[in-house]
Amino acid sequence: MLQAPVVMHAVREALTNQHVMPGHRFSLYFPYWVVDEGKSNKWEKAPDRRDGEGAKLTALRIPVQDSKQSDVGDLITALRTRQAALAQQAGAETIEAISQSPFVTGMGEEHAVENGFAFLNPYGLPYLAGSGVKGVIRRAAEDLAEMGESGWTFARVVWLFGYEDYDTAAWKQRLEAEIQTDDEARALLQRLNKEAASLVHLSEADKHLAGALSFWDVIIDGKLDVDILTPHYGKYYEGKEPPHDAGQPQPNPFLVVAPGAHFTFHVTCTEHRLPDTIKAEWRTLLHAAFDHAFTWGGFGAKTAMGYGVLATPEMLQEMKEQAAANKVPEIGDKVEIIQHNQEKFIGRKGEIIKILDNPVIGEKVAQLRPIDDGGKLKGIFPLSGLKCLTEE
Repeated sequence: MLQAPVVMHAVREALTNQHVMPGHRFSLYFPYWVVDEGKSNKWEKAPDRRDGEGAKLTALRIPVQDSKQSDVGDLITALRTRQAALAQQAGAETIEAISQSPFVTGMGEEHAVENGFAFLNPYGLPYLAGSGVKGVIRRAAEDLAEMGESGWTFARVVWLFGYEDYDTAAWKQRLEAEIQTDDEARALLQRLNKEAASLVHLSEADKHLAGALSFWDVIIDGKLDVDILTPHYGKYYEGKEPPHDAGQPQPNPFLVVAPGAHFTFHVTCTEHRLPDTIKAEWRTLLHAAFDHAFTWGGFGAKTAMGYGVLATPEMLQEMKEQAAANKVPEIGDKVEIIQHNQEKFIGRKGEIIKILDNPVIGEKVAQLRPIDDGGKLKGIFPLSGLKCLTEE
């Protein structure tokens, strides 16, 4: 076992400090290994709690609490404000989004709980690396180019994101087809190598091109939380036994950023390297790629399982309005009368206090309590003529 270092008193002081950044707590001062000073003064795994909660979960709750400290929020605000000022000076395109599901990244990093998490050093705050953002948005742009939507072409993908010779053969074939008919694609080939007649004739030195877009790291404004991964076939994955239904599930806790976190994407462009047509459209193209990624993809790790779903405030407002329009009114809902045989009731607002069957008109009707200044609402109102209010 590892011998406890002489500076253990400093570690103990950090473990009890209430003002440690969550990333530092998770990596430098993670309270999962403890020193048994009464025996051999060596590192040992912390014992499970008496109520049955595992040592991993107990330890993970501490950086979660750290993320809720006011000084952590102040540092996040300061860094995001500074980044926004730099982005404005650089002429960056900025896109805001809010997470709709837990977010996790850096799970492949080594850690005592087996699943790591990416923190931005030296600050110890959760973040999404710009390289990860670029990969997601490039994939979204390729999807749009393949579908021929939103103005994207394969040549524009290369101009903005770069070219590497390891791109797939099918992808290259589509780009080759564009070279025969598209001026931007022909200009791209000339940029790679003026002497080459096609992509296959490029020399090894000319098979790489940096894209014009630069994606900045995203400092996440949100709180940490703990999620649980429960593999049911651990022995099978370890190659120790065949899969069966009698295996013992092993709950494995890991850190996530809770839903509702704010993500601000900053993207700059080296415009002088682009053709004039793309130079004038790169911001529109970028927004289309982000919208596609928000709608059909995700950011970070475990996106196939629903993690990392983001949406813009505009998307959320549209979904809210659509949900309200499709919602069947219930008792307690606040509604607006949009259709009734007496004109004086149109536009009036009320709260549903009773829903009844009305055999005369063959549908359910509602009695309302007024919530505006129009006095009493008399009569009954068909549910089909009521609209649920999203805001008072």
